[in-house]
Amino acid sequence: MFPFFKNKAPTPSGSGENKDVTEIKLHRKKRSYPPGKIAVNDTTIREELKFLGLTERDLGVVKAWKDVAQENMDELIDAFYTHVQNFPQTRDILHKHSSVERQRPLLTAYVKTLFSGVIDNDYLEMRKRVGIVHERIDLSSSYYIAMYEIIRSVFINTLKEICASDEEIQDFSESFNRLIQVDTALTIRAFNTARLEKVEAGRKKQEKMLNNLGDEILGLTENARHGRLGQRIDAHKYEPEVRDVLLSINEVMDVIMEPVNEALSVLKEMAEGNLDVKMTGRYEGDHKQLQDSLNTTIDRQNELLQAISSAVKQVAGGSSQVSDVSQSLSQSTTQQASSLQEITASLTEIGGQVQQNADNSGQAHDLSRETQEKGEQGKERMARMSEAMDEVKKSSDQIGKIIKVIDEIAFQTNLLALNAAVEAARAGVHGKGFAVVAEEVRNLAQRSARAARETTELIEGNNDKVNRGIRYAGETSVVFNEIVNAIDKISVLIDEISVASREQSIGLKEVNAGLSQIDRATQDNTALSEESAAAAEELSSQAEELRGLVSRFKLRVNGMGQSAMRENETIFDYN
Repeated sequence: MFPFFKNKAPTPSGSGENKDVTEIKLHRKKRSYPPGKIAVNDTTIREELKFLGLTERDLGVVKAWKDVAQENMDELIDAFYTHVQNFPQTRDILHKHSSVERQRPLLTAYVKTLFSGVIDNDYLEMRKRVGIVHERIDLSSSYYIAMYEIIRSVFINTLKEICASDEEIQDFSESFNRLIQVDTALTIRAFNTARLEKVEAGRKKQEKMLNNLGDEILGLTENARHGRLGQRIDAHKYEPEVRDVLLSINEVMDVIMEPVNEALSVLKEMAEGNLDVKMTGRYEGDHKQLQDSLNTTIDRQNELLQAISSAVKQVAGGSSQVSDVSQSLSQSTTQQASSLQEITASLTEIGGQVQQNADNSGQAHDLSRETQEKGEQGKERMARMSEAMDEVKKSSDQIGKIIKVIDEIAFQTNLLALNAAVEAARAGVHGKGFAVVAEEVRNLAQRSARAARETTELIEGNNDKVNRGIRYAGETSVVFNEIVNAIDKISVLIDEISVASREQSIGLKEVNAGLSQIDRATQDNTALSEESAAAAEELSSQAEELRGLVSRFKLRVNGMGQSAMRENETIFDYN
């Protein structure tokens, strides 16, 4: 039992009761309680006090025992802290946030206000501060409910010790209970208000953080939509529970950009003409598909350009040989033209002799032997002319083969140009330059094909003329045979000389006409040969230009297959 009342009077003799104490007890029963004071401006709180039943009389009843409470304040406070120390949770909260020495005067002042008999704005402000502190340290309301119960219980025991009447104790207990209900309600109100303000502040902070985070994510998305993938979220300015998620988003962006950056580096090298590159990172999924597609594209371009390089070498070699052959053909055709002129002159001379034979038929018998010799010479020359015409036909056939090869080369070059244009289209913007080259090669191939077709048509016309000349030469040979036979029979057929001479004159005119046609065809062949040589020279020059364009690309050393031709290889062999 606590010594709650220190100055008890001694017990009177005979009766076992102190006379002074009895008088005080009787006096208290008779006295009335001066009312306390409720001076609160807040209408809501005034209504709440009225609802809880607290009156100014209750404040007066509690205040009547103010002196007793003051005398026993240390015991009241000790009882409370003893109770607090007996429970680990309350003991830990007290030691964590403060100490008994620090809190004791604050609690003493707080208890004194309970016995002040006044509830005013200062009283409310103190309860508000208590509620705020309890919310900050997260102290349950049962903490101060227990405090009130300890104070009430201990103080009632004190009243019993000082011989207070049951009515006084009952009156105090009821009034004090209503007071501590109000006090508890005020403290809990402050506690809840502080908690709500804290929750609201946290909500606003969270809302602001989410708005900022939303803006950053929207900015990140907008930049990504416009291809600016280098932006990152500043995760360190956010709370830890969000920071890890944002760092993961940044890491995802870094993972996405890693193959993109490598692909951009490879494409930059390709744009500068370096095709000896590839993506070497270790990727999976869609990034692996991007890597495989880009590396495959580079491989295909290497194969294509190497094939074009090989084809250009072949075209250049073939063009050179075609030029040489055309030059040789031109020289041969010039020689044929000279021979035809000689033949024409000889036939002209024979025609004059035949005409002279017709005019001098009387002298034919004497000159028959000489004419026979001339006839033999004419036959021999006609045989040579036939051989020359056969050579012309063979040369024309050879030219036709050459033109056919040129046409095949033009066809293959056109196919290569088409393939190159397709690959350039696949390469998109980076294949524009190559598409232009492919188009020029294609145009060149088409021009070569047209020239080859025109040359073929001319050669076919020339072959017809050569065949006609051979036919004429055959006819001339028959005529010469007839002349020889006529000369053999000239002795006996002198009368027929005149007729035979006229026939010979007609035949020679036809031969001259045929030779004139042969001469024109030969001149045409000479012109075509020179044009073929010029076209071959131009094709060779353009092939060299194309080779120079291809050489601007750095290709892989081992990228060319075994079918690729060596630099000095050719595609023609006339030997």
